[in-house]
Amino acid sequence: MALKIAILDSGLSQHYALPQIAINQRKHFILDQDGNILENEEISDQYGHGTAVTFLIAQGCLKRKLDIEISVFRLFNGEETDEKILLYALDKLLSEKVDIIHIRAVVLGYTVKAFYLPRFEH
Repeated sequence: MALKIAILDSGLSQHYALPQIAINQRKHFILDQDGNILENEEISDQYGHGTAVTFLIAQGCLKRKLDIEISVFRLFNGEETDEKILLYALDKLLSEKVDIIHIRAVVLGYTVKAFYLPRFEH
């Protein structure tokens, strides 16, 4: 039984040589002017992040001789996505019983404060 992996990121470049993997699904989610979510299969990666992540995950799984199915979901138009799109994609994936979900997550406008955990001292 194949390990189902979903990658929610910037897409996948068709010009990049991926290891011997099959892409199970290709979906691009966008909002129209009325706030409705539209789907298409245009997952071209304009930034390379989603392509790099897909490559690294696939390479690691194949090195360990894991049987995998990868689905690529392009959530980003430019550098941002909408939380409505993220929730929509996650809802779809939960119904498909995906084993692993990689999410490119960036939080803008917030300060992340470092905290000290003594048990992780070197």
